[in-house]
Amino acid sequence: MSRSAWLLLAKAGLSIGLVAWLLASADLGRLWVHARRLEPAYLLGAALFFAAQGLVVAWRWRAIVRLLGGALPLGKAIQWVFVGQFFNNALPTSVGGDVVRIWTLHRHGSAPGMAFASVAIERATGVTALGLMVSACTPLAWASLPVALRWPLVALGPGLVLVLVLLALAEAPAERWLPERLSRQVVNLAGGLKRMGASPMAALEIMVLGVAAQVGVIGAGVVLGAGLAIDQPAWAYVLVIGGGILLSVLPVSVGGWGVREAGMVTVFGYLGVPAEPVLALSVLWALVMLVVSLPAGVLWWLGGGVSGRAVALSPADELPGHGRPPP
Repeated sequence: MSRSAWLLLAKAGLSIGLVAWLLASADLGRLWVHARRLEPAYLLGAALFFAAQGLVVAWRWRAIVRLLGGALPLGKAIQWVFVGQFFNNALPTSVGGDVVRIWTLHRHGSAPGMAFASVAIERATGVTALGLMVSACTPLAWASLPVALRWPLVALGPGLVLVLVLLALAEAPAERWLPERLSRQVVNLAGGLKRMGASPMAALEIMVLGVAAQVGVIGAGVVLGAGLAIDQPAWAYVLVIGGGILLSVLPVSVGGWGVREAGMVTVFGYLGVPAEPVLALSVLWALVMLVVSLPAGVLWWLGGGVSGRAVALSPADELPGHGRPPP
């Protein structure tokens, strides 16, 4: 077996092991009772939140592409964001949809550096916005959380901001120490982050939209939690679902499965919520997101992927004004 096959097998093993452990620790009868309690109206409400979140992400991505000197029609941005969300949920990695978005944008005329930087900045700033929200809500649960979680959660958001700053300053070290193909992408990302930092209004728009997008996914969890009779304030959902999303980004499991559920059960457990409704919440949350993005994924497949042909690009695919000069 190849190295990638072994890695996928290890991720699948971790996901299956964590889910099996959680199910073995839970009362399956109570879990089924909680799942059956959920009325269709709550599922529809969660789906609407996910749909709104996709629209906000598309608007953010379009704004980032425009900031980087490119152009992305809003209709295409919406279509490709939902296609990306489908692949993020359907593939054994939580970033597979990002790769699809990069490839699609490139196929429609953007240079590879532009496509990579726009998606990387959209994802990185979105994760940072979520980290800041989790950090801001942590003091509200201070007395319920163990000491080992308190300060790491408080430091999460500021730490992600620091990572963005370091990435923006990584251009020279990347060119010096990294292989050319990898350094070129780091240079593109650093250049894009510098542009965002040099335009305060654009940066504010991107970060505000980032918070709005996270409100969408957390709002879906609040609606499902209400249907499952999880009586917790909105800030608790920010802490629990936000933490679960951030854990699922780590490339250690299949699509975040198992890791997300374990994180949500653990943190909600500290707040006094039993494992059974939390497990139902986590599974239904992921399934509703998949269903919302499913039509875009089906249309993508029926259309043969991406129409059109890739443009011919030179190796100098950095953002305008950044990176190495053309050969």
